[in-house]
Amino acid sequence: MLTLQTPSSTLAKKTRYTVAVARNSGEVEEAQRLRYQVFMEEMGAQVKAGTRELDIDEYDADCEHLIVRDQASLQVVGCYRIMRPEIAARRGAFYSDSEFDLGRLHHIRSRTAEVGRACIHPDFRTGGVIMLLWSGLARLIVESGYEYAIGCASI
Repeated sequence: MLTLQTPSSTLAKKTRYTVAVARNSGEVEEAQRLRYQVFMEEMGAQVKAGTRELDIDEYDADCEHLIVRDQASLQVVGCYRIMRPEIAARRGAFYSDSEFDLGRLHHIRSRTAEVGRACIHPDFRTGGVIMLLWSGLARLIVESGYEYAIGCASI
């Protein structure tokens, strides 16, 4: 299991944040709740009926969810979604295939992970959380033997 920690600037021996792959449906739901808050409430994305204030789509069940938790509040304050290439092969496509023509990348698909749905709680956008997410993502990709990462970004 992937777990990284970063020290708090004020508490030398205590951990401010941890990053890990969500271990259960409750942790995935915490990431989906954060995504709802950022994408729908803050950024104004369209909400599907009956979402219970969760950002859920048809890819979530097949993905791993990297979460950063603030140890002071125990709140999930950052997240990333990762689809492994073997899952994309089973599904027949990455999410990115619905947005782009990735046909010319067929020779690297088995070594490519897809990342997306990244977001950070507005109160925690000081740089530490995104650095920890990127560190966790890099570690997961390297430990899994993947060589590439792809994904969509909304700016």
